[in-house]
Amino acid sequence: MEGYADQDAESGRDFLYISGHLNKLGGGVAGFDFTKLDTSGNVLPPDAESWECVRDNHTGLIWEVKSNDPAHPRYAGLTYLKYQLGDLTTHANDIELCGFSDWRIPEAIELLQIVHNGKRTINKIDSDYFPFNNNAYYTNTSVAGESARSWIVAFVSGYTATWFNTNSAYARLVRSDKANKQSASKQDEQVELDTSKKRFLGSSDNGTVEHSPTGLMWSKCLLGQIWEDEECVGEPENAIWADALIAVQSFGVGGYSDWRIPSKNELASLVDWENFNPSINIDVFPGTPSGYFWTSSPAIWATPGYAWAVDFSDGRVMFQGMNFEFLVRPVRDIR
Repeated sequence: MEGYADQDAESGRDFLYISGHLNKLGGGVAGFDFTKLDTSGNVLPPDAESWECVRDNHTGLIWEVKSNDPAHPRYAGLTYLKYQLGDLTTHANDIELCGFSDWRIPEAIELLQIVHNGKRTINKIDSDYFPFNNNAYYTNTSVAGESARSWIVAFVSGYTATWFNTNSAYARLVRSDKANKQSASKQDEQVELDTSKKRFLGSSDNGTVEHSPTGLMWSKCLLGQIWEDEECVGEPENAIWADALIAVQSFGVGGYSDWRIPSKNELASLVDWENFNPSINIDVFPGTPSGYFWTSSPAIWATPGYAWAVDFSDGRVMFQGMNFEFLVRPVRDIR
């Protein structure tokens, strides 16, 4: 969005793609790197007209591709109650879809990775690789503290919402492909979506924590705070979106001057879906308040004025008006 500095598209994979510095193994729009697979799991060219699965070369996840045939057991128009999802996974595993028998329902953070946040129309996914996509898709992520609801990802815009397990929704299967890692270069090494405590390397002397699998350094302190005597001091600052993008440029925790606001997917990766109030690992990020935090990702709508935010009271990812005042957790790149 013109007129605002340090937005989502000015860092990360989309920026590398636009600047001509992103090496891909496959195809896909912008920063996506997808490869089509046939029914046996063999690699197909990007212009293949028939394929059964898609490998995300960035995350190492392999995704089921839906059929447009109403008689097909994986018909795109089929919806499920939560307890019925086992029928879908059983079928895919029994036939060894694309040569594999470990298909499952994705976690919320995994499904968010294939949302095309830069697409201006509804159905926010790369349709060249995922045709026949619909709106609300079940995830395997339960709402913290509740057994009756799960998180869904709505591809009409890319938000998450809680969903009663007795309500119907669409489903797309996934599997991990860590044993067959693919990377086009150092900068395209597969990211790890697990942000458990063991994957963070703390630096208690300067108020930062590194998540080496994603190449990101996070501040333990929020915008408005400083690191002093091994703790964050000061009151966290709430700011409207435009002011937050500017204010983070003066953030100085750890002695670094290149802090920025995280993108939608980066900030969502910090959500601890098993906890609430706050829904974050408090061993790594102590003192985190519940509430909305800004991302650097504008929501691409016909009407401007919205950006993405993450609610760390429960982990919700939602677009919000840019004039709301929210908190900021700064991040910086370390590779």
